[in-house]
Amino acid sequence: MASIARLPPRWRDRALGCLDVGLFAEKFFSHYCRDPAGEFHHELYQLLDESIRDKPGHRIAVAAPRESAKSTIATLILPLWCICYPEQTKKKFILIASDTATQAERHIGDIKIELESNEKLLRSFPEATGCGPVWTKEEIVTNSEVKVTARGTGGNIRGLRHRQYRPDLLIGDDLENDANSLTAEQREKITDWFYKAFCKTGSRGVDIVVIGTILHYESLLARLLENPAFEGRRYQGVVRWSAESALWEEWERLYTNRTVDEKERAKQADEFFAAHSARMTAGTQVIWPAHRSYLDLMKLRVAEGPASFDSEIQNEPVNPRDCLFQSEWFTWFEEERLDIESLVLAAAVDPSLGGGNRHDDPSAIVCVGRDENGTLYVLDADIEHRPPDKIIEDTLELYRRRRPAVLGVETVQFQEFFRDVLQKRAAALGFYPPVRGIKTSKDKKLRIQRLQPLVKNGTLRFQKRHITLYDQLRLFPRAGHDDGPDALEMAVQLIETLAGTKPFRFDRPQTGREHLKRVFG
Repeated sequence: MASIARLPPRWRDRALGCLDVGLFAEKFFSHYCRDPAGEFHHELYQLLDESIRDKPGHRIAVAAPRESAKSTIATLILPLWCICYPEQTKKKFILIASDTATQAERHIGDIKIELESNEKLLRSFPEATGCGPVWTKEEIVTNSEVKVTARGTGGNIRGLRHRQYRPDLLIGDDLENDANSLTAEQREKITDWFYKAFCKTGSRGVDIVVIGTILHYESLLARLLENPAFEGRRYQGVVRWSAESALWEEWERLYTNRTVDEKERAKQADEFFAAHSARMTAGTQVIWPAHRSYLDLMKLRVAEGPASFDSEIQNEPVNPRDCLFQSEWFTWFEEERLDIESLVLAAAVDPSLGGGNRHDDPSAIVCVGRDENGTLYVLDADIEHRPPDKIIEDTLELYRRRRPAVLGVETVQFQEFFRDVLQKRAAALGFYPPVRGIKTSKDKKLRIQRLQPLVKNGTLRFQKRHITLYDQLRLFPRAGHDDGPDALEMAVQLIETLAGTKPFRFDRPQTGREHLKRVFG
């Protein structure tokens, strides 16, 4: 490196760019790399560098979020690196394929622009830049004698040659789109073309780079990530989520509040975030912070919906066969239009204080109301990480506000102690909630599964502000946490025991005498 530092700038940049793809991008493509690179980019550069420099025959598949510069790196910087350093990379013929021929040709056009007008490249690589002997929209041969050809997914690519060379680097960038990944037949057609045509068109030691976003759980890219012949990497826009789900639910309520105009609701949401930003972003991590913050991604999630966000940003499209609750099954209601006093209420608490890995789980407090027709309404779904004292405080606050006919607490392992502390704390405050311990079965999936018909037929209804509960149900049993569905199942279980119970109306906290009279008559 010391000897490189003594070189004139044009030769210094050339020498540094040869060291790895990332340095090449930094030195020659600052107009593309306006935001500082994230850790993801450094990993991708290293992966590509190693795949080209090591022995031939590397196959890599990378799933990365939309707008993460993945295409710029794979279809522009990587080919230009091979063009400018043909002796080091040993590449003679690069094939770039995209979902359409037009898109693939755009990549060729971008490469041509850089070779014709990038002054840094022109100065440092006079032998490789400028117009080459072949210079069309779908094919070029550069002055360094590297050929680059563009094709669309499903196109004819058999028998491609550059003199005696077959393609030695295949780049598949976003080979799928929304249309051609929609049906099983279309997905199979792309998969057949990929293995039978795309992979077979290369030379014996061809390197294959496939990069894109997972649009469907059975897409080609999703399968390649599981294929042991490919080195697979899956990157997500949100690397670590906020633990403050209740604050984010309130932020989303403000951000989507249709009772005020767009500017006002954006202002209210921004002010709320500014007041609580430290808590709301504590522990969070995003893939490219210089480009999109955690707040930016949450706004995108609201704008595009959870399903699109899961696929395009998180590379985790939901497989409905793996999940118990379909998004279209949920029936929504607005609490303001409901006569709460006509409902029989039951609440349940999952403190998440047991053994195993439960110290990482959020606690959940859920209250459900039942009307005279048997329809169930989820009135409260308070799900967040908090210490035991705060769980007790929030549970008692819900009881004071709602006065459910029964308050269930999961009592497994340490949580039985929690129930006792809850009752003593309430008594010290002068009221006596009807606490009932619930010993849940070990088969959580079987318990929560019984909610499925209630959700599907509209008997169990939800509020859109309960985002965390909705996400945990929608992704169950593959969600990271399931404390919300667990508490919901307990609340529904309790309310089934209250058949014939009349709604309870109250004006003040109950005394012990009033509580006993209510229970025993």
